[in-house]
Amino acid sequence: SNQLFDIVVCIHNGISAFHVNQKDLIQESIRVNRIVGTILFSSYSDKFWKHRLEWFQLQSEEGLLGEIDYEKTGVIVCKDGFTATIVSSNYFIELTKEFNVETRIVEIDESSLFFRGSLLFKLIFTIVSVILKRSFNEKIFFDFSYFFDC
Repeated sequence: SNQLFDIVVCIHNGISAFHVNQKDLIQESIRVNRIVGTILFSSYSDKFWKHRLEWFQLQSEEGLLGEIDYEKTGVIVCKDGFTATIVSSNYFIELTKEFNVETRIVEIDESSLFFRGSLLFKLIFTIVSVILKRSFNEKIFFDFSYFFDC
């Protein structure tokens, strides 16, 4: 679609739960977002692991999921093939670093991580890149400190 949005939201650990390429998911969110828009993702905090595992254990006991494979660590893996992962702060930064998105991460109640990406930085980066390219090609130089807090 060519429609653009002010904000794209993917919460409740959708970045992991969809089982798609996470970098592609972020890239598509950026593509359909207005240049001054925001992307918002969430995942679980590592500090919430015990509570999350208990929740999956209850689901497994009720037959809603397969038996949990306790030999696996770092993710919840059921013997029927179901997996539940998280995206850590560091990994989210790694996923977004090539997209020129200003990323802010907030942890709430030691349970959830919210990742906010602002695309305005992308606009500034693009403008400055064009100006720099033009100034070097035309041998025009000027003071960029006006644009940045140097």
